[in-house]
Amino acid sequence: MPYDATTWRRWNLAAGSIDVPIVPENGAVTVCWLTLFFDTPRDSAADATAFWQEVTKTALSPRRGNREEFATLLPETGDAYLRVQEIDSDTAGHHLDVHADDVEAQSARAAELGAVVVDNRGSLVVMRSPGGLTVCVVADHFWQAKGAADRLDLVLSENDGLSSAIIDGRLREALDGERAVAAVETGRPRELLRERAASVIERRFVLPHIAHAPLEPVNATALYKGGAVEVWGPIQAVAACQEAIAAAFGVVADSVKVNVTFLGGSFGRKIVPDYVVQAVHVSKAVGRPVKLIRSREEDMQHDVYRPYYYDRLAAGLNSEFRGT
Repeated sequence: MPYDATTWRRWNLAAGSIDVPIVPENGAVTVCWLTLFFDTPRDSAADATAFWQEVTKTALSPRRGNREEFATLLPETGDAYLRVQEIDSDTAGHHLDVHADDVEAQSARAAELGAVVVDNRGSLVVMRSPGGLTVCVVADHFWQAKGAADRLDLVLSENDGLSSAIIDGRLREALDGERAVAAVETGRPRELLRERAASVIERRFVLPHIAHAPLEPVNATALYKGGAVEVWGPIQAVAACQEAIAAAFGVVADSVKVNVTFLGGSFGRKIVPDYVVQAVHVSKAVGRPVKLIRSREEDMQHDVYRPYYYDRLAAGLNSEFRGT
């Protein structure tokens, strides 16, 4: 909710103050105001602060904090909602402070909506919003965009501790269990192995997650304009692509025009249109046609991998080493 100069005076707050909460009379949890912080490495803080002052046409408040790491950018009129913070990290960033009258209740509400607690200090709770911060780099050609994207310091979301070793262990445990469902069974294999085999030879075969690695990495050109969508690219499943775009952007599937190019050695990868939907998102954001090409590294890392298989074959031999 916005607060003008009259509101600041009403609550006896200095412009830029963040220490006094506003408690509504009915006791409900209220977001009092929002503050955007520019987090800048200490070595470059002076230049960064001067830059933001010039861009926003603001004055700098006296510094505060134990190490004088905080300052507020004060506009000539209106609310002071921009602040600068010097950090020890080498990577610049920004974050949003949500000031509420009940930190615990507001944090619990945010957690219910999908936020993840990073640090809890009682009166200050640091949380990461669902999906984190999305960044897209748009340039005039691929190599320029790739170079810019490589300079980004991205923090990817966690995978809940899942690993190849855990997947392997779960499949091995399932294979040794008694709860499997027989798809096809001919004869009496279990009885023969148990009753008539003098010896049993058993081998296990494992096929881990494998990337499709199409000869041409996934790519798409997209145009989003006024709710109409048109895409071009190596797309194996046209209907699935239309439905995915319709679900992501709230349009009718039949209104999505799909132009299919040569597949470029897909091996099944381009049945899943995640890269096409991504291209449409970027086109909508920048307001013009966009061609998206995933690098070979991105294509391998973010593939829709082939299923993980764990198989066991057993053969029974009689006393004469003949198959039973």
